[in-house]
Amino acid sequence: MGLHFCCALVWLCDIPATGGAWGDLHVWATGGSFADTLIRLVLLPLRLEISIMSALDHHPRYQAFMPPDGVDEDTVPVRRAPESPDIADDTLARSALNAVKVRTDAPETVVDSPPMGVPQFVIPAPGAVSDAPTQDLPMVSDPATEPVAASDNGVSAARSVRTPWAAAVIGLVAIAALLGGIFVLRSALLSPTAVVSDYLDALVEGDARRALELSASTTKDADSLARQALRNYRHISGRPTDFSIVDTEEEGSSALVTAKVTQDGLPYTVEFSLHKDPTAGGILDRWVLDAGLERPVTITLTSERAGVSSRTAVINGGEVQSTTAGEITQTILPGMYAVDGPQRGRYFDYGETQTFLAGVQDDSHAVTLAERPTKALEDDARRVAQDILDQCLTTLAGKECPNQPGELEVPLSDVEKFTWTPTAEKFELDPASLSLTYSAKLSLWYTYPQEVTQYNSRIWAWETVTRYESVTVSRRGSVGWLISIDPARESLSLAHWD
Repeated sequence: MGLHFCCALVWLCDIPATGGAWGDLHVWATGGSFADTLIRLVLLPLRLEISIMSALDHHPRYQAFMPPDGVDEDTVPVRRAPESPDIADDTLARSALNAVKVRTDAPETVVDSPPMGVPQFVIPAPGAVSDAPTQDLPMVSDPATEPVAASDNGVSAARSVRTPWAAAVIGLVAIAALLGGIFVLRSALLSPTAVVSDYLDALVEGDARRALELSASTTKDADSLARQALRNYRHISGRPTDFSIVDTEEEGSSALVTAKVTQDGLPYTVEFSLHKDPTAGGILDRWVLDAGLERPVTITLTSERAGVSSRTAVINGGEVQSTTAGEITQTILPGMYAVDGPQRGRYFDYGETQTFLAGVQDDSHAVTLAERPTKALEDDARRVAQDILDQCLTTLAGKECPNQPGELEVPLSDVEKFTWTPTAEKFELDPASLSLTYSAKLSLWYTYPQEVTQYNSRIWAWETVTRYESVTVSRRGSVGWLISIDPARESLSLAHWD
């Protein structure tokens, strides 16, 4: 707009704005990339001055203010006729140059009808010699024998004469160019539409730090936030892929920009509110985005184990931490996120990786990670417990064993043989108390000696003999152990617990 205003002003002054120097200026100011154009706008006033002076040099209306081609205005050969009186100041003589007519068929050219009070001057034609006394002025060489620099259009270069009104025009054009440049700068870089476009460009390109810097709610912490949950934002999927500005409404110091953002192949309408920066001073109004599409995500980590809480989680492969145990809050931008608990151990983890898509229209997200025992914990605990049970089953009434015989038909000391057979075994793991309980139905078979008196027909007499009786009984037994885990060795041990 600034450039168009300049061209209109020149047109009013009857200076052609197309072709020649002005055509070159238009190409120079509008060609190239957007960044190049902004740089050229800064240099536009100087370039305008050069172009205007070039146009003035070749415009017919202003040729009367210029000396003849090839004649320097400060070194004009002026010859005074013998009858001419002395002139102390040759100002009038210089002003009469435009009334000079050169005759090519005579050795000399005489001024026709000079103004009243102005002496007659004689300028020799090229190659002519005059004996008339001359005023002591420097002479110039013959234009016919000395080359004169030519411009691009073939017209001899002549020295321009700057008039006061031309200087005023140049000043007005320079001011107009400056104001136009400010207007273009505001429209291109500082308008609400430009700010929102810059923000959405950062999201499409995956530049999390730039997007956070453009939002007033995250400007101060942009660097630290970009190094946490958003450290891999450029490489995640689900980011916005395209956008277009639908509408912009300005009212005083506030503005509302409506954009259509494409995410995951679907278009969504999103509104952005902006306000003017009061520190700009009103010259170059700077619009600030109140809030972008950054959203909080809260990760809650739970554990059934008493006194166990975590301050660490993993988002998109990057570890994030919090000073509050059991809860982690992070700032994220639209995209796909994968959340894990702390580093997985052999005996406890936080289940499968949880994924979610942070949409451009979502307000917040919440993820809960519950610690759970792994299968390795139960397998290892049962293996250790089985070793203890195997030792218990080798005894009739082992200490800290589930196989207690209870009341038998004979004293335990009279039992000679026995066998324990467990059935319906069950292991129960309690992560809260970190304990393992074993229960089973146990069958005990045992034998014991018994003296009886019987008649022996072979000897025709009664006798006392020892006979072994076998008995099978069923018992239910259980035993519990506390599990002690060694994280460094990733091993565990059991201690008896009733």
